[in-house]
Amino acid sequence: MMLAGILGCALAGLSGCDLGGSDEDPPQPERVASIYRACGDEIRMTDVYEYDDGTVPPTADFEVVVTDPDMDSRDVQVDAAAGKLYWTQLEVSTGDYQVWRADLDGTDAELLVDGLERADQLALDLDDGKIYWCGEDALANGLIQRANLDGSAFEAAFITTGRNYPADLALKLDVPKTLYWCVWDGTDVRYEIRKAALDPLSAEANVVTSNSMVTARMAYHDGYLYWGAPQWHRIYKLPDGGGNADVVEVRIAANVAEIALDVVAGKIYWAHDTSIYQAELDGRGSGTGWLVCPSDDLSGMALLK
Repeated sequence: MMLAGILGCALAGLSGCDLGGSDEDPPQPERVASIYRACGDEIRMTDVYEYDDGTVPPTADFEVVVTDPDMDSRDVQVDAAAGKLYWTQLEVSTGDYQVWRADLDGTDAELLVDGLERADQLALDLDDGKIYWCGEDALANGLIQRANLDGSAFEAAFITTGRNYPADLALKLDVPKTLYWCVWDGTDVRYEIRKAALDPLSAEANVVTSNSMVTARMAYHDGYLYWGAPQWHRIYKLPDGGGNADVVEVRIAANVAEIALDVVAGKIYWAHDTSIYQAELDGRGSGTGWLVCPSDDLSGMALLK
């Protein structure tokens, strides 16, 4: 009996009695990544922790790294090697869209490109020193625009999509380097995913045309293009060479608003409302995540290892 053991130790005046307990500390999760989120007038950073068994403890903690009441942030990307954070934003007071960068802690902020009609989703080509984003001209014609990482050599119409404003873009950085983007095809709610080979630029035919499958966000890794289809509550992947799209069987009861890939650990992260979810790249192990933004302010997401 435990009680008898306690009384026996007390009466004998003994120290260090073994009452069946353990002096071992409970297991502690380790930080595996940080997630940056564009959240309205703030850019926030949340650390991701993981136990040895792969489970992720929920957290509401975050750090505000950029804040500006005149900012409506649209997307964010990270250059880990250079320690830089890139983001697009609407300057509310002027109505101009802008491209910015800063250190990962938000210091040394630089305005790279100003006076844009629109600037939302970003993609970084760090090898060639380029930043790409979804834009449009004064007549609302969809564009892919780009500049050097320091904002120089701005190309206002690097790609004219032939449609309205592109919803997202993604880069395949291995040879042949390829840029993917998603545009509404002008009928019903059908979206097209298109691609163009870079170096030299050569527009190609559509990769995917899916009726009623609005693409939320895209990412590329290891021969596959991943994207979220909000209506179907699914994440899909498509072989680089085209063909049929496969469902990444992540069982979620929510729309997919953002996607980020951890290619080292083989993880995919996605966001909806106030939560971030995590799974293996094949969809195994999905679960709830981290409260990082008010639900109406969620925008871009970037992962830092």
